[in-house]
Amino acid sequence: MNNLEERFSCALHNTSRAWRQAVDRRLKYLDVSQASWMTIAVAAQAQLPLSQSEFAERLAVEGATMVFYGRSSFTSNSLVLR
Repeated sequence: MNNLEERFSCALHNTSRAWRQAVDRRLKYLDVSQASWMTIAVAAQAQLPLSQSEFAERLAVEGATMVFYGRSSFTSNSLVLR
């Protein structure tokens, strides 16, 4: 990689991290993270109930990650009923 590409890559990474941190700060009063908020948004936009694999696909994460989400803050905060 040349110097320009390295600088661009570093700047993109730092911007992405700063964006995630800013969003997390704004969502803190709701007691949710950006990842949780995105999951809630996907659920709200779905026409029909989604399976775990459909959630994972729409969020671009592995299916096992959705198991973690389902068993963590969503159920403890009464955002998901089992």
